[in-house]
Amino acid sequence: MAGSALKVRSVQAGGLNHRVLEWGQRSADTPTLLFVHGFLDCGASFAPLVAQFGGRYHCVAPYLRGHGGTEWVGKGGYYHFFDYVRDLRDLVDQLAGPRLVLVGHSMGGGVATLFAGSWPEAVEKLVLLEGLGPAEEAYDEGPDRIRRWLRELRNIEDRPARTFENLEQVGDRLNRLWPSLAPAQTLELAAWMTKEAPGGGFRWSYDPMHRTRTPMVFRPSRWAPFLRAIECPTLTVSGGESWARWPDLDTRRENLVNRTHCHIEKGSHMLHLDSTDLVEVAISLHIGERT
Repeated sequence: MAGSALKVRSVQAGGLNHRVLEWGQRSADTPTLLFVHGFLDCGASFAPLVAQFGGRYHCVAPYLRGHGGTEWVGKGGYYHFFDYVRDLRDLVDQLAGPRLVLVGHSMGGGVATLFAGSWPEAVEKLVLLEGLGPAEEAYDEGPDRIRRWLRELRNIEDRPARTFENLEQVGDRLNRLWPSLAPAQTLELAAWMTKEAPGGGFRWSYDPMHRTRTPMVFRPSRWAPFLRAIECPTLTVSGGESWARWPDLDTRRENLVNRTHCHIEKGSHMLHLDSTDLVEVAISLHIGERT
């Protein structure tokens, strides 16, 4: 599949139309690498990594619900974590070949964990890129979180959408968020992560509802059973320069029965973009196509 051309598809999953990027074609023998992106990111952020694979795999990178060209839930709906799992189940059924390699980054790692723990027989290999969940939160925060969540939802329409004059301004904003990335990388991402604003310029293409903080309090103990239920070989990858350095990450990894860990000292949280070559080697070794 050398030189596999990019196809942009629209796929119905979880009742919503999903924008999906696809390289190559699924087959019985070729692994399908299905990439699950992080919060406010996009499927296109995996394009440099896909290019490193040189067409060796069938690659699929959907935009999660409410992100990019994927449909928003609309009034009365919300983005609960398990909704992403529902969508992923449909996407796997429609797009993946029998040899599924699930690759999740950040929030996408959490989605991939829930999927692989619920359907362990469906995943041949799992890769979690900085994807072991956020910092532990206290149960006592629950009432305040609910109140804040509803307050933010009620005010969401009163917050004006930010408009950028051009894609260069969007790229500058992304460079401040992800300083380890090259300007050319963020400019390319800017084109994938925005849409034209009604009065000119560009706006973020994600649903503004994502700017509200979820009412769910994160507790690693709720996710541990899913990690323990995963049967396939699992590769966890961390970045030494990432902000997501929780003290209990080693404990979370120990829940994985069949695990390998790769630490990239100069990698950031966005290590699939700033350490693309090393991530490619790690994944290829994990799949078994490098020695």
